[in-house]
Amino acid sequence: MSNDEIETDIGDFDESSSGGWGATNEPTAAITDAVAVETNRAANELPPLNEYVEADALNALLCRDGFDTDVQVSFTYEQIRVTVDSSGYLFVQTRE
Repeated sequence: MSNDEIETDIGDFDESSSGGWGATNEPTAAITDAVAVETNRAANELPPLNEYVEADALNALLCRDGFDTDVQVSFTYEQIRVTVDSSGYLFVQTRE
C-alpha cells in the first residue's frame, strides 16, 4: 500500500494510511511526519513524541539487528493510532 492510499473505517477510527520508514529514517521521525500529515499540521506543531512513548527506546527496539522476528508496537499519539514494526511498516489512523 502506498503512502497516499486511504483505507475504510474500522471501529471507532475514521481515515487511515500506511507507509513505511526506511533505513535512512528513524522510525520516530517517520511517525511524527505521518501524524503531521494525518492531522494536517506541521511536524514542529505537534507535541514531542516523548510525551506519548519513549522515542529512543522505540527506535532501539525497531532498529535492532540480528533477530529473526519482527516487533510491532501500537500506541495513540495526538488522537492518531500508530502501528509501526521493525520491518519498516508504518500505519496511522485517525480516531473519532
